[in-house]
Amino acid sequence: MDSLIQLFYDEANEMVEGMEQVLLALESGEPDPETVNALFRYAHSFKGNSAAMGFTHLSKFTHGLESAMEALRKEQRPLTPELATLMLQAVDLIRAMLERTRTEGDVGDPACETLLQQITAALNGEPVQTPAPAEPSTNAASRATEPSADAPEPSAPQYRIFYQPAPTLGDEHDPLQLLTELQEYGQVIECRFKEQIPPVAQLKPDACYGSWELVYATAFEPAIVRALLELTAEGAEVRIEPVQQASEPTPVAATPTPAQTPSPEPAPETPSVAATAAATTAAVAAAGKADSQSIRVSTEKIDALMNLVSEIVIAQSMLTSAQNADTDERTRAAIMQMERHVRDLHERVMAIRLLPVSYLFNRFPRMVRDTAAKLGKKVNFEIEGEETELDRTLLESLSDPLTHLIRNAIDHGIEPPDVRRQQGKPETGTIKLSAYQSEGRIYIEVRDDGKGIDTERVRQKAIQLGWITENDHPSDETLYDFIFQPGFSTAQQVSDLSGRGVGMDVVKRNVESLGGSISVQSKRGEGSRFLLRVPLTLAIMDGLGLTVADEHYITPLTAVVEAFQYESLQHTALFDQHEMVNVRGEFIPLVRLRQFVGLPDNRQDGLVVVLEQEGQQIALLIDSIAGQQQVVLKSLEENFTRVPGFAGATILGDGRVALILDVSDLIRRAHQASERLTAVA
Repeated sequence: MDSLIQLFYDEANEMVEGMEQVLLALESGEPDPETVNALFRYAHSFKGNSAAMGFTHLSKFTHGLESAMEALRKEQRPLTPELATLMLQAVDLIRAMLERTRTEGDVGDPACETLLQQITAALNGEPVQTPAPAEPSTNAASRATEPSADAPEPSAPQYRIFYQPAPTLGDEHDPLQLLTELQEYGQVIECRFKEQIPPVAQLKPDACYGSWELVYATAFEPAIVRALLELTAEGAEVRIEPVQQASEPTPVAATPTPAQTPSPEPAPETPSVAATAAATTAAVAAAGKADSQSIRVSTEKIDALMNLVSEIVIAQSMLTSAQNADTDERTRAAIMQMERHVRDLHERVMAIRLLPVSYLFNRFPRMVRDTAAKLGKKVNFEIEGEETELDRTLLESLSDPLTHLIRNAIDHGIEPPDVRRQQGKPETGTIKLSAYQSEGRIYIEVRDDGKGIDTERVRQKAIQLGWITENDHPSDETLYDFIFQPGFSTAQQVSDLSGRGVGMDVVKRNVESLGGSISVQSKRGEGSRFLLRVPLTLAIMDGLGLTVADEHYITPLTAVVEAFQYESLQHTALFDQHEMVNVRGEFIPLVRLRQFVGLPDNRQDGLVVVLEQEGQQIALLIDSIAGQQQVVLKSLEENFTRVPGFAGATILGDGRVALILDVSDLIRRAHQASERLTAVA
């Protein structure tokens, strides 16, 4: 059952997420029948799956919620903000109950009934009140025989149920529990035990009463009823037969105990619990999903496959390096063919790990809605480029940074409605979350049309913290960097959202730990833009080998523009500290790789490789180029420590370790130094 249970939770979480997304879409736009139908199908499928797995409380609550959705679907009731809030609270309650089932089994929540009453009141346009909780009945037997509040009328389909306990029946057998479970999903019309068995109201839970049969009315499928009985009493034999509707229930003869007569003949095959769950899972696929030929594979298996491919890439690199002048043509051809296959294998495995960023972005509309409501602000949240694909590991790691940035945009960026009106802005502010791929990297942008960053206020806070003096007037870029320092906050008061000086430093640290970077652009009164740059994957990349002295370094191939002989370029120096070279009429900073890694450098020859990221360039002076190769990225932070200017390391074909250049960091450092020297001049 382990695989079945895991399948249930995977599908259940997707359906709960789907309900939330549809509710948010209905609230923010004009309701259309297909969207409302999708909401209903999610709830209906979730209810069926929960019942099949024996989670009756979940199924019952979702059934009540489904009735409310039915009113929206058939009667086209408006989804008011109050009703949307209640429905989202119901989704949260389902999510919490679902998580509890992992450790506690079939559990209920006293808030379910109250919330359903509030939803019903909101649907009817009545004031939403919190009803007093009903007193629980102390008579379990009477609860088992009395119809439930939402039990179907006798006109619902009726079934005759034959139940015979397992021969190894123990003390755990409780007929009251069986009847109580059934009463949750229908109405017991007639129940018969053996003649000497007392009436239902006088049953004792610790007594074994053998087999029984009953007439039962329910709107649920027989397979769900069967699943309930089989899960409650393991090993029992259950037969369910339809009963022709009539004005009077059909009399049912008493069934003798197993000791008196042989077991009844087996009925035609009825779906088991596993088959029922599989059937409902198939129904889920119809609830708003496109048909696709796919299977679920655990991330551990994919990670293991990725690690194996990484080792194959290293081995292939070693094999290629082992070629020499004595290698015959046939062997060379075989090595080249293997190299092509390894590259193809790598690309296909990489594709398995990639997920659309919508997997992450879809978590934020609900957070934006709730945070804006809490702060009394109006926010329109837009998502763009959600089809952009990114490594699953990176997606999960970006969740916290993006959460901080979006909350910060709502709290510090977007102004209250009255302030925006006074400034001639629309009352509703806009936050836009977008993603796109360029130059072998993924760019994720969080943009708002709020008040922007008050750089003078940031400067005064930095002076207060002792980071600069009153006479210092740093550039905007330097002031923006202060925002990401631990303990920095310009909030006037501490709240549960901001003011403690934590959050933005976590953003920068998490992004940099992924080999990425973050930059800020802002304009007073118009808004701010935070741009995250992260690699497409943390696994394998195409690189260009560079050499200085006897050391090898790797730069991402996507960052390489062109290469020149150093002596062929015009160059100049600023205060003998910073060099620039003229590339086709444009002077760009020159970085001597020997100097950067701490080696002596007074050479006036070599190669200059021009590297570019986001429209900015640097010239990197090296000794020679070793060639293009696929490299497996290894984290420096996990295995050693973070090294400025380097994004990671790799193992070369000859077994040596080579550092991988962080081109974005090198460009940022070179241009900042150039700006400082130019300002001094």
